[in-house]
Amino acid sequence: MSVAAPTPEISLTRSRGRELSAILALFVLTIRQHTHGRRLLVLGLLYALPCALAFTLRMLSRPAPSEILEFALVFNLLPHGLAPLTALLYSAGVVQDEVEEQTMTYLLIRSVPRWALYVTKLLATICVTSAIVAVATLVLYACIYFKSPELAGVIFPGRVARVIGIMTLAQVG
Repeated sequence: MSVAAPTPEISLTRSRGRELSAILALFVLTIRQHTHGRRLLVLGLLYALPCALAFTLRMLSRPAPSEILEFALVFNLLPHGLAPLTALLYSAGVVQDEVEEQTMTYLLIRSVPRWALYVTKLLATICVTSAIVAVATLVLYACIYFKSPELAGVIFPGRVARVIGIMTLAQVG
């Protein structure tokens, strides 16, 4: 009788390089998924409404004061109405989009841990919603102060950057 050679054990360890590559690919695909869709078009139209209102109120024979428009539209409407709506629409679709496109099973059988899938999709969603709110804030400030002499000197380099930073932090929260 001959003695059989011991069978080598197969190790099922994950490769860090492949795992990071898969996470990066998922991040890019999630951003692409969020930026190509009706959601972005509808939100663009919703964000255009305050811009049109500000522009119209500034074009009147007796224009509305810029400070009042800034307070009402930038500091009240954006953070209390449109920014939370943006976060809600995109975050609610993080998993639902995968279920609708029937790609959830494909994601879950990959070698990436489940928590990494969800965290990656959440980070991509935060990036997209923060970018949408930042662009909307920039355009809204341009519509509010478009005839003002302080637009280029005071508003855009300083105030807009600070407000965009605050809005981005609010979106993360």
